[in-house]
Formats: sequence, structure tokens, C-alpha cells
Amino acid sequence: MAIDGAYLHCLRQEMETRLQGARVDKIHQPSKEELVLALRSLSGNFKLYLSARVNSPRVHFTEIALENPPSPPMFCMLLRKRLTGARLMAVRQIGLERVLYFDFDAVNELGDMVRLTLAVEVMGRYSNIILIDGDNRVVDAIKRVDLTMSPMRPILPGIGYIVPLVDSVRVDLLSNTVEEVAARIMEGGAPLDRAIRSCTQGLSPLVCREIAAQTLHGEEDTGTLTEAQQHRLERALYRIQQALLLPQKRTPYILYRIDHTPLDFSFLPITQYGLSAVGREVEGFSRLLDEFYAEKDAAERMRQRSQDIWRVLNTTVDRISRKLNNQRRELADSGKRDEKRLYADLINANLHMIPKGAEKAELVNYYDEACPTICVPLDPSLSATQNAQKYYKEYRKAKTAEEILGQQIQIGEQDLVYLDSVFVALSRATTVR
Repeated sequence: MAIDGAYLHCLRQEMETRLQGARVDKIHQPSKEELVLALRSLSGNFKLYLSARVNSPRVHFTEIALENPPSPPMFCMLLRKRLTGARLMAVRQIGLERVLYFDFDAVNELGDMVRLTLAVEVMGRYSNIILIDGDNRVVDAIKRVDLTMSPMRPILPGIGYIVPLVDSVRVDLLSNTVEEVAARIMEGGAPLDRAIRSCTQGLSPLVCREIAAQTLHGEEDTGTLTEAQQHRLERALYRIQQALLLPQKRTPYILYRIDHTPLDFSFLPITQYGLSAVGREVEGFSRLLDEFYAEKDAAERMRQRSQDIWRVLNTTVDRISRKLNNQRRELADSGKRDEKRLYADLINANLHMIPKGAEKAELVNYYDEACPTICVPLDPSLSATQNAQKYYKEYRKAKTAEEILGQQIQIGEQDLVYLDSVFVALSRATTVR
């Protein structure tokens, strides 16, 4: 499940209570789409995890230690320059949109106090982490978006930051009454969970299905709600609204499959799965996400790291295989070296018979008992003596190559055997280290 606007709303309030006035101590970028901000405040030290990954975009406190690359990426270096020592002043969210804005007061190169905002957009494949200056211009982003990728909303340094488009058709439970939201939903038609999702803002498909399940109580979804169902719909919406408005009414809740793997999560208990899933409460919304994504992220990092190694291994194997093929071809050619020496000997024995500028010479092979006549190719730009020296040189080169190539081919074949063993070990690896 992706984080919806309602869950992000609960996260924002949890962060505000713990990060008020916190300063940025360190900034790390474990991968190209992840950031970790080490913050210190009067209430303690915290690590704020930001992710713009397509399959797991999110923002929350983390207690998991992540391995950092040997050299920081450019975006990480920029954030260190701009945000190290900055004080966090506010964490904002527009309605129930899936974007959090972290406002920092920082000191620039001239010693002046400036306002910088780190926008964390948790929107699936459009997720991003963007640094914005006080003039609402993009300083840089963890994922740059040019005009060919998005003509309507480019994200490039120097361009004005455009807030993600808000769907004015949808209503949210923060600025509308339960009755208004219920009336909008009842205009949406069947199925009920789809109508809820299309009419409301900030509610995930999981929460929409839960509202529909509490409304219908196992009854058939006919597309029109009875009076009793309308009352149940309003009660379910009221429960959601109270959880959004009152922190004591919300419960970080995680669901597990029967095999104990994480299934889903929400800010309220979920009952729609019945006996096919087991749920439990977790202490804190950030702790819930840490627990939910721990196994998934470990597998994702394992996959990314293994892909990098696979790519290096495949490139190395291809290079060694091409080199071996060339060496074997050269070794086969070097087997004809005796022919080169024969040509040289025959040319020397018949220097008086070979005219200058000849392209070939028909010479008797005195080294064969049958004394056949063979055609010896010549370089017309060389004299007969020079042609003989050329063939002697090629003969010596081929003889030396045969000795060296045999050793190199043996080494190359041993390297391929070793790389095959690395392939097998990599396919069986279960951890990064």
C-alpha cells in the first residue's frame, strides 16, 4: 500500500510534536532516491528518512542504519551546503494532498537568514524530493523532470515550483462536513468503494474499502444506498474524520498475512480481511512504516546491489570471451608459421628470378620430394630481399605468439570458471554483506 494523504496528515502531526525547532546535523543519501536527515532538538536526536522510490515513496523517522556510498551524490552535497545547521520551522501539508513541506531557516553564503523548503512529494512514480528557495524557485531535485518528461510541470533548477494539481472535484474530511462528503459519495454510484475513492481526497483504496464494508455490512452493493446504509456511511466517515482531527482517536495499525509477511497498514484498525489477515497496533506512525518496509527495502536494496554486480559480471564475461575468441583465432593463424618460413627460404633461393614490383612468384619447392611449383604472394612495393625479411618476421612473430597465447588462453579460461562460481554465489546470496 502507498501512503495516502490521511496517513501523511497523521505523520505530519507526529513529526511536528517532536521536531519543533530541530536543527539539521548531518545529511546522507544512501541511494539515488533516498535521503536521511539527522536532526537534533531539545527532545532528542532523530533520523528523518525521505524516499522518492516508485514502489515505496515515504517520509518518516527511522531507526534503521543505512549504508552510505563512499562519495556523496551531487544532490546530497547541495543539501549539505544549504541545509546543514538550518532550523526546522514548520512541517506543512495542503489539505490531504500527498506532499509534505519542511520549512527551514538557514544562513546563506553572505551570512543572511533565508527560508528554504524541502518538498517531499509522495505520489507513486511521480514521487520526488525538491529543494525550493524563498522565491519559490527550484534549487534542485533528487529527480529532475525536463519539458520532454512533463511539459506542464518541469522540475529543474531555476524554474518556479508548481504545486501538484489539486483535484477540485474531490472533497476532504478536514474542510467539509460528514453530511457533505456522504452526499457527494452517494452521487458517485456503484461500486461503493470506487465511488468513495473518486469523490474523496486523501483516502487510500484500503480505507475506501473499509468504509464500504462498514456501510454495506455484507449486503449486496446495488448502487443505491438504503436509509440504514446512509446512516452507516455517515458513521464510518465520522470515525475517519475524528481520527484526522483528534490524535487520540487514531491508531497506527499494521496487517500481516497468514505467513507473517506485511500486507497493509492504516491509521485505524482494519477489519475487512476477516480471518485471512492478522492486525495489530504499533506505537507510532513512523515506527509502523519502519517495520512495514524493513523487509521490503532490504529486498529492494539486495535486488539493486545484485543487479549492479550482475551487470559488472556480464560485462567482464563478455570482454574475456571476446578476448579468448581473438586469441584462439590468432593461435590458429600462428599454426601456419612454417608456411611463412618456407616462402622466405624460397624467395632467398630465387632472388635472381624475381623481378622488382612483382605481385607473386611461381617458385619450385625444393624442400618437397615431388618439387611442386607453388605461388608465393609478394608485396610489389618491396624488393625480393625485403619480401623475404617480411616473411621471416611474420614467422618469428607467429612462433612467439603461439607460446604466449597458450598461456593467456589458459588464464582466460580459468577466469571464466571463477566468474561462473561468482554467478552461482550471487544467485544464492540472501544478504547484502
